[in-house]
Amino acid sequence: MTNRIDIHNHLIPEEYVSLLATLGIKGTPAVDFPSWSPKKALKVMDRNGIRTAILSMSTPGTYFKDDAFSRKLTRVTNEYSAELIARYPGRFGAFAALPLPDEEGALAEIEYSLDTLGLDGVGLLTNYQGIYLGDPRFETIFTELNRREAVVFVHPHDHLVMEDRYAIMTPILERALETTRAVTNLLTSGTLARYPKIRFILAHGGGSVPFLAERIAAGAGLNGAARSDLDRTLCSPVDIDEGLNLLKRLHFDTAQPGQAHLWTVKEFAGVEHMLFGTDSGWVTPIDTRLTTRAVAAFNGFDEAERKMVDRDNARTLFPRFA
Repeated sequence: MTNRIDIHNHLIPEEYVSLLATLGIKGTPAVDFPSWSPKKALKVMDRNGIRTAILSMSTPGTYFKDDAFSRKLTRVTNEYSAELIARYPGRFGAFAALPLPDEEGALAEIEYSLDTLGLDGVGLLTNYQGIYLGDPRFETIFTELNRREAVVFVHPHDHLVMEDRYAIMTPILERALETTRAVTNLLTSGTLARYPKIRFILAHGGGSVPFLAERIAAGAGLNGAARSDLDRTLCSPVDIDEGLNLLKRLHFDTAQPGQAHLWTVKEFAGVEHMLFGTDSGWVTPIDTRLTTRAVAAFNGFDEAERKMVDRDNARTLFPRFA
């Protein structure tokens, strides 16, 4: 076993699926919920040299219908994650789901999941009902996560402007663009600057953030507020290096493999900010295998760097797995 730590690995609890079925929800616009169980997950992990998978919820998330239902759905999910961690020591960790945009419920779930359940961080989706993470409505959430120096895994949600006939394009293209939207929003809103103690991990290699970093930084007014005025004669000068430095603090997973993407992430953020991730749980076991092979075959890592990406960088963020 290679002892990899997979920081992008999804769970789909049976009770979660059953509760959503009462609302007529069977999955995402692109695909129904796949069949998932911890035994299936462990089998895929063992085949790919993964010692530990840090589980998280993917889209469609845990907020539906009303606050009460969503709090129940979120609590069921997080308690199941804690149960798996206890049942299979060393094999699983978990990012807590939050019932956003329910602020009160989310704050309660942060406290319960991190303090009582002992989960490893928080998983956020890129938007909640079209509200992106840099919105002022989430300030109290980020204040608390910053106070706790939390690890926060950011995963793309469905983009609300997508129409049903384009649903198939969502996993192919829109996921990467949605992550890029969210990171741009976090930067231009000043959220990344105001909350430097949060350790952010971006799914799918950060989408197109590593490719567009200078463009994103150039468009950001790093004054703690979003700048919507496109007339540059009315804009104050922008420190592109400041924006780039904030973006380089982020961590990027390997769940969007490919030589070009891995090279770009390494060149932009450095190998110490790269983490092994597969998107397993939602993708097929074959896809997990292909991702693992792509990362293993990447010729841009020497032996020490490959070890950093496979497990050591994750151990820095999650010392209990050391």
